[in-house]
Amino acid sequence: MTDSRGTLFREAFFNGNGVAKKLIVALVLFSSIVTAVITAFELHAGYRRDMAQIDRSIDFIGKSYAPSLTDSVWVADRQQVQTQLDGLLRLPDIEFLGISVDGRQRWSAGERVSARTVGAEVPLVREHRGQMVTIGTVVIVASVDRVLGRVWQQLLAVLLGNAVKTVLVAGFMLLVFQYLVTRHLTRITAFVRAIDPQAPLGGHLKLDRTEGGPWRPDILDALSGSINALSSSLHGAHEELKRSEQRLRALTLEAAAYIYEIDREGLILFANRTYRGVTRDQVEGTRLTDWFTQDLRPRVSDLLERAFVERQPQRFEYKLPDPTGIVRTYSTTLSPVVREGDISSVALTALDVSELKDAQAHIHELNQGLEQRVRERTAELEQASRRAESASRAKSEFLSRMSHELRTPMNAILGFAQIIEMSNPTDRQRGWAAEIQRAGDHLMQMIEDLLDLARIEVGKIQIRFESVAIAELIGEAAAMIQPLLTARRLSLLIDNSAAPGLSVCADRLRLRQVLVNLLSNAAKYNREGGTVTVHWRQHGARWRVSVIDTGHGLTPEQLDRLFVPFERLGAERGTVEGTGIGLALSKQLAELMGAAMGATSQAGTGSEFWIELDAASSTARATASLAQAAPLETHPMRLLYVEDNAPNRALLSEFFATRANVQFLCADSGMAGVELARRERPDVILLDIHLPDIDGYEVLRRLRADMRLNSIPVIALSADAMPHDIQEGLKAGFDRYLPKPLDLNRLLVTLDEFGRNASTGQR
Repeated sequence: MTDSRGTLFREAFFNGNGVAKKLIVALVLFSSIVTAVITAFELHAGYRRDMAQIDRSIDFIGKSYAPSLTDSVWVADRQQVQTQLDGLLRLPDIEFLGISVDGRQRWSAGERVSARTVGAEVPLVREHRGQMVTIGTVVIVASVDRVLGRVWQQLLAVLLGNAVKTVLVAGFMLLVFQYLVTRHLTRITAFVRAIDPQAPLGGHLKLDRTEGGPWRPDILDALSGSINALSSSLHGAHEELKRSEQRLRALTLEAAAYIYEIDREGLILFANRTYRGVTRDQVEGTRLTDWFTQDLRPRVSDLLERAFVERQPQRFEYKLPDPTGIVRTYSTTLSPVVREGDISSVALTALDVSELKDAQAHIHELNQGLEQRVRERTAELEQASRRAESASRAKSEFLSRMSHELRTPMNAILGFAQIIEMSNPTDRQRGWAAEIQRAGDHLMQMIEDLLDLARIEVGKIQIRFESVAIAELIGEAAAMIQPLLTARRLSLLIDNSAAPGLSVCADRLRLRQVLVNLLSNAAKYNREGGTVTVHWRQHGARWRVSVIDTGHGLTPEQLDRLFVPFERLGAERGTVEGTGIGLALSKQLAELMGAAMGATSQAGTGSEFWIELDAASSTARATASLAQAAPLETHPMRLLYVEDNAPNRALLSEFFATRANVQFLCADSGMAGVELARRERPDVILLDIHLPDIDGYEVLRRLRADMRLNSIPVIALSADAMPHDIQEGLKAGFDRYLPKPLDLNRLLVTLDEFGRNASTGQR
């Protein structure tokens, strides 16, 4: 027991218990700093108290003893004065007292021996014959050195006491730390050092301490438990490593590649398989270069040296004959084997790639043939692309030509129908004109739909996004189909309760076209006297505009074919007119605007067609409608019409024949039109684009080049009515561009505008 305590003492104080010593030093330093700060405050407070006591003593002498001293000095009682002064020396830290009369010291007590003092002079005042007379002065001197001496004595006592306590506490802490911590850490260290990484036994660490107790388990329990777990894990890992090594060796023995380990001297340490009829035991211990032909040995030696020096794998291929004499190709890699940061050996891996080389050669031959076929196919694709581009251009030209060729006869048909209506016809003739107008409008709508479908296919439709007020646009679309609603006695309900001021982001013209198609279908396929309802609701992040009818509805099979072009779902056998392209066109226009379109229906109860759009960032502004001009009766005008189509010339000639204030001139070619303009100087020129000699653009250029004619307004009347045609015409310098078939009322409004400008001197 005594020896155990001696060992504990030696290890605690002399055997390098550095952690405990650092901890004790930190505690001592911290304790000393705290003690020094507290002691400094206490000493400073004591110093202030003593200095305050000196002030009170001086004040006491001045107030309490001064009258008595004054009486003694007045009667010159020397013994009494001296006795009083000696008594005052007993006051704390009063070192010297003296009384001066008439500038000469008469009495004193004590001596001035301190280097640092504080003092005061108290006058001795007495009443004599009704006046206050100073008969002398008391000089008081107090020692500051005595106060400081007491402070230093107190400081030394505190420091000595704290030093003794610190030493005792430090020793006790070292013993406690040694007993509770260090001796266990020493045992743990010895146990860990005894673990052999090459052959861990998986032993169990047992600390010399009781099981359980207060504040257990603690960090030492956790540490010893972790080390025990690590020891067991190392033992298991070592066993698994041995098994893995055995499996790896077994696998290498069965590998198709030759795997050798070579040391720095070039000796083969391990061989996984036989080579050229020699067992692997016979291969191990021989030099690597001995197994290569004379011409390959220098290269192999050099690569082996480079693998050791450069610490990088070295790759090469070589050819050797096999035991049957067939030359084989081997792909070989020399890879450095690094152990503990040093290259101990090199692993050689050689794989027979003869079949692979033969396959690569065959693939190379195939690739050459493939590259030739690819070049030929690329040339064919380029030729096909050129043909496709040519076809696209031809299709675009066809669209433009078809638009022109279809509009030209329709101009005469619809134009003469308008003339009949304007010529005081009989009721019977008015009915004929109305039928012609209705049929012509229907035909024009089909033509426009067909052309729009074709334009979409060739990418000729441009979408112009803007903020569109949905309520206003639905009102416009409803006004356009109002005659159809009236004819079938249908009720139209527009529900804007969800968002009265909703604006969506869309192309205004194309969205109106879609809405007109949906409303028209809802009217045509509705029940007689039924209802068409339009409303819009938020649907996810978008707004869904729905058109709902009370018609016969659609079956699921019909819904699947709803948006197929020219598919009328059996309606062609009925009396409802149509081509079956309205819904297909509407869906494609919706998709071009980034919208979604669909339908739901139930046979016998009606259908709902909807389009989903994004809300616009700002409210759409209302568009101004075309102002209706006053009739063309107040502005006399000489009008020249250059047109090669006889029915079209006859149409406008007949139209203006009843207007006495219009002098109507005609020319059937471009050159004739230019000559007639120079001779007659008309007020306005109506000009067709396609003329037999020179086109309308050349006619316009010659008119603008003539100083006498360049101020005459020129209006293009053309069946080239696609958007880019109109833009091109206005850019070329036409004052207006009116597409055929002509709206004669719009023509009158345009002419009236130029007539008013001419009367006010404007163009």
